[in-house]
Amino acid sequence: DGTVSATYPIYVSTVGINEISNTINCQIYPNPTSGLITVAINGSNSSLNLQLYDIVGKLIYEEKLLLKNQSITKNLDLSAYPKGIYFIKLSNKNTSKVERLILE
Repeated sequence: DGTVSATYPIYVSTVGINEISNTINCQIYPNPTSGLITVAINGSNSSLNLQLYDIVGKLIYEEKLLLKNQSITKNLDLSAYPKGIYFIKLSNKNTSKVERLILE
């Protein structure tokens, strides 16, 4: 149908004392990658949705991560996907974070 869409980072937080707990502290490495990546999430007290989008905004992977005041790492193998730019979105009911990822 000729429609093109893209995903852009949008940062949402509430005003007030809970603002610090509404941020998602994570690292995604290596970036650029040849296929294997690690998503490291530090001390979030909720469940997070991890989603992977291609360059046109199509959802190609999704997983729910359950966290309880702990740091976790999630390893993903992207070697089966075509080379290009991808977006990893981590979100919960309060906020979301989007990181660009280059697959070489």
